[in-house]
Amino acid sequence: MRQSPSPQSRRVVGPSVAVVVLLVVFGAVVTVGRWYATMVLDEDRFVVEASDVLRSEPSRRNLASEIVDRIVAAEPAFAIVRAPAESAIAGVLASPVFEPLAEFSARSLHRVLLEADGAPVVIELAPWRDDILAPLEAVAPELADAVPDAVFAPVVLVEANRLPRPPDLVGLVVVAWVGLVAAVVVVGSVVRRSPSAAVAAVGVGILGSGLVALAVSGRIGGSAVAGLGDGGRQEVALMLVGRLVAPLRRWSLAEIAAGGIVAVVGVALAMRTSDAMEEGVRPPPSS
Repeated sequence: MRQSPSPQSRRVVGPSVAVVVLLVVFGAVVTVGRWYATMVLDEDRFVVEASDVLRSEPSRRNLASEIVDRIVAAEPAFAIVRAPAESAIAGVLASPVFEPLAEFSARSLHRVLLEADGAPVVIELAPWRDDILAPLEAVAPELADAVPDAVFAPVVLVEANRLPRPPDLVGLVVVAWVGLVAAVVVVGSVVRRSPSAAVAAVGVGILGSGLVALAVSGRIGGSAVAGLGDGGRQEVALMLVGRLVAPLRRWSLAEIAAGGIVAVVGVALAMRTSDAMEEGVRPPPSS
């Protein structure tokens, strides 16, 4: 016959569930908040990641393709050398000369992302006109001389009002710290009744916070990619979001692993305690 939970067990269940809920809220907010402060609010860290993406081969290829599209629109005869022209411009964009261009574009993206003022993010090409035309002059000098200055108008990297608005985490941080204080108080209450239950509840709470943070990382990626570009820029947008969100995913997985280990330890302690209690109440064998 199945035994019903003891009164002591029933007194532990409610507080343990409260510990789990409070730690899930606190842990998830702290993990996501730490990521947001490190990878988004920190301009230098953001610019390092974004600059690397903007200097990558897919980014250079997309920019070179857009420049050649403009040149062909202005000078249709250039279509016969389109492929070598794109390759030549992409190669020039890989030069260290263009590193300031990538950094400036990354800082502009960071400013627009945080201010959410509806401004577009553009890449200024006019200062680099001669550097971009240099390889084209080697391919087709007569056509390169005929390229109008309008070709080097700014390239829109992200259109206006396409970036997601930055979240306001102040209220959530306050709630999280209140949740932590409450969790500590409740954990103390559970420890006095059942230390093993307290360990298990803390482990499940940490595991749950990691799962929530991992789910948030997926939603961040989807919403950001939708705003950062489409068409030829989609690949670059995916690369940038992937670089920025990767730390949040790693931290979330680490929390899940740590929480799972702590929860297993708590369950093992509870089982040992239960076995010890059964041994203590079992009548001695008759002689």
